[in-house]
Amino acid sequence: MPNLSADRRVDVLIVGAGPVGLTLANDLVARGVSCRIIDQLAEPTRRSRAHALQSRTLEALDTIGLAKSIIAAAQNPQPPFLILAGQRTIARIDFSSFLHVPYPYLIIIWQQRIERVLESELAGRGLQVARGTRLVSFEMNADGVIAQVDRGGKRDAIRASWIVGCDGGHSTVRHVLGLQMQGTTMPGCFWLGEFDISWKRSRDTLYEWWHRDGIATADYIDFTGKWHVAIECRRDSDGAPDLAKMCALFRKRTANYEATLSNPDWTDTLKVNQRMPEHFIVGRAILAGDAAHVHSAAGGQGTTLLHSYEAERLPNARSVLRRTQTFHHIEVPHGLISRWIGGEIFKAIQSIRSFGDAALARLGMLNVNYEDSPLSLHDSRQATTHTRAGWHLPDAPCKRDGRAETLFEILRGPTATLLFFAGMNPTARTLASFEAIEQKLASLNSQIHVHYVFTSEVDANEAALNGRNPIIDGGQHLQTALGLSEPEIIFVRPDGYIGLRTQRLDSHSVCEYLSRIYRT
Repeated sequence: MPNLSADRRVDVLIVGAGPVGLTLANDLVARGVSCRIIDQLAEPTRRSRAHALQSRTLEALDTIGLAKSIIAAAQNPQPPFLILAGQRTIARIDFSSFLHVPYPYLIIIWQQRIERVLESELAGRGLQVARGTRLVSFEMNADGVIAQVDRGGKRDAIRASWIVGCDGGHSTVRHVLGLQMQGTTMPGCFWLGEFDISWKRSRDTLYEWWHRDGIATADYIDFTGKWHVAIECRRDSDGAPDLAKMCALFRKRTANYEATLSNPDWTDTLKVNQRMPEHFIVGRAILAGDAAHVHSAAGGQGTTLLHSYEAERLPNARSVLRRTQTFHHIEVPHGLISRWIGGEIFKAIQSIRSFGDAALARLGMLNVNYEDSPLSLHDSRQATTHTRAGWHLPDAPCKRDGRAETLFEILRGPTATLLFFAGMNPTARTLASFEAIEQKLASLNSQIHVHYVFTSEVDANEAALNGRNPIIDGGQHLQTALGLSEPEIIFVRPDGYIGLRTQRLDSHSVCEYLSRIYRT
């Protein structure tokens, strides 16, 4: 187990080794930021919790080299989602049939696997999770944080410049800060558990039954070899789960009167909350993940930590809560009319391609943007609808050094990027401006990578860039995706979002923008 009582101060103390905390730890280690990560559990959770990752989350994981391992651990083949009323099929959604480049809108992978993949990747980068370690309290001042932790009855102190609470809905970090979760709790509850089920249903499908008394779901977990069952309870919402009651309700909701739930690994009660605090940052403490906002599972996963974290994430978190409440009402309909409307929506998703793509784009968080962020500046006449500053950079095929690559592959890593688009007819003046900006920013070489982009190998060769390896957009895929024809500079943040688009090819304009983030 890592030694926590060392006097050495770290930059960041991460509390909670769930998906958010582990992703943050991997990201910080990749950037060379010293950190420690603690969790009160002796091992990663074995309970089934979240069971899907969206496209935008996978793109974020890609930037720090984690997406490939996550996808390899996902359920294979990807199960379709089947909605039924008794034995009658209402709708069937096959997420794998909706392709999105470079990642699908949604992949099914249970949280147990996500945590183990992320922890293994973190160990490979040289950092171990300090397990069996519980945060008791912490104090902070302008210089940093001193956290008191408990390790099996032994108290230790950890000194850090920052503390990040990734410790879930009952966050100790949030409690110490005195922040209250504000929002609503939906009526009723869900009884949950993992069981063996004696029936003939395939393990390769996600099932949901709509019934006038509430829904029931059953999803097979390849990690535990059990079925995850959820039963909506509108009347007995204060009662504890009972195996006999759950079995009776499951049979009634599914119209499968011979099905039997047995050998539960665990049972629990879930109240669906839509809540968040007023602030995500207080002093040198930051909240992330469920510590920052709790909502229906329809809300998805993903978070970013930047200078503009609170300014960006608070509005988006409010939007997520509103959107997930809508999704929740569609997926968990109450009343005959609501069930009919929900059924028609799900049928349209599968049968009407444009509607399905639009719906899954929202589900995949592809519409999340930071146009109103203080780090977003659009100073260009060029752009497509979703490639203005504040939107995520799209992927596109291209070439470098004669090899086929994608833009995401080239930009993968913990640094930011400046893209110098030379235009359809590069001029010596344009290239001289680019080189002047690059020289002005030489002190930021370790934090910002510069890539020149040309429309042909001939233009790149004539530019004589002295050993640089430019991107060749011979098929004009990048220019089409970004709406480019004239020279432009694009700054891409480490999380893949566009911070700056400008056609002002002078060092003053670029440095003025970058001074918001770096000391230029």
